[in-house]
Amino acid sequence: YLGEALQRADQTDEAIEVLRSIPLESEADALAGRLSAATILIQLGRLDQAETALEEARQTGIDNPLTDELEIDLRNLSGQRDRSLPLLH
Repeated sequence: YLGEALQRADQTDEAIEVLRSIPLESEADALAGRLSAATILIQLGRLDQAETALEEARQTGIDNPLTDELEIDLRNLSGQRDRSLPLLH
């Protein structure tokens, strides 16, 4: 996994690019890549980009609890706590 190796080598922007470039047709891999990218972007405070990565994750059509958890984190960090309430199960 190139994205993870790049992240470990502190090549964060390159890692994010690789993780988000996995074709959406490869649903499970695309989901994992987008969620990893979103996690990194949230940690870096790049919330707009994290939101885009989460939107791309949802486009895979795979329901994954981590997607909702990351979106809750994103909404809370961006001052949109009210938008995160429907995601709580």
